[in-house]
Amino acid sequence: MNKLIKILFCGLVAIMATACKTTNAENAATSTESQVVAKQEVLLIDVRTPEEYGQGHLTNAINIPHDQIAAKITEMGVSKDTQIQVYCRSGRRSALAQEALNNLGYNKVENLGAYSDLIKKAQ
Repeated sequence: MNKLIKILFCGLVAIMATACKTTNAENAATSTESQVVAKQEVLLIDVRTPEEYGQGHLTNAINIPHDQIAAKITEMGVSKDTQIQVYCRSGRRSALAQEALNNLGYNKVENLGAYSDLIKKAQ
């Protein structure tokens, strides 16, 4: 009986040690991911509708429709020195978004133009 308790105890200790290692590894991965996000120097914004965004978008792009860009970017607390890139279906809405952001004092805004053209360039 004493031997069985020792075996169970050792097994439990081994399981707990493995769990702690996994947790530390997960924490390290989360920390690394946070650092990568923090180092992201360009805020990429898809200014199309949520439906269009849902049909496909550039990696790392967030969706803020062009007619909501001024309110949302202010709400997010984005620094005026942040590099921002915007795109849409044809380039028209991204031009409107760029103008709205410039009017708010964002001076590093680039209009990337049409989503379809960006996809073609990436291929």
